[in-house]
Order: sequence, then structure tokens, then C-alpha cells
Amino acid sequence: MVAGYAENSEIRNVTVKNADIRSTGISGGIAGEISGTVIENATCEKVMIDAKGGSEIIYAGGIVGVASQFLHCGL
Repeated sequence: MVAGYAENSEIRNVTVKNADIRSTGISGGIAGEISGTVIENATCEKVMIDAKGGSEIIYAGGIVGVASQFLHCGL
């Protein structure tokens, strides 16, 4: 994982490979949670997220676990 939490940031040109992420809450291959953040040209290959130890709501995603305040989303 590159960042646990990123706010008003830019994450570009990142590849995460062969990662084994263990979490009890919010997790993603690139970032656990983002707000007002741009992620561009980012890939995750062979990333395993194990979030079964969480006691509350668990958010897990291949790129990001939770995203808020979308500025622009496009291909």
C-alpha cells in the first residue's frame, strides 16, 4: 500500500505488485482512504487484502478502500 490516507493529493505512475495487505478496517492496494485526491496510471497486480479481523464495517478495494469528494473521474 502506498498510503493509508491521502487528502488533496496526487498519486501517479504507481504499480503495486505481489502485496499481502492485512487490515482490520479500511484498506486498498494503493490507498486505504482518499479525499479530493487524484489517482492516475495506477495498477495493482497480485494484491491480496485480508480484512477479516475487523470488528466494525470493513471497506476494501483493489485500488482504494474508500473514496470521497470526487473531483473528476474519467478514462
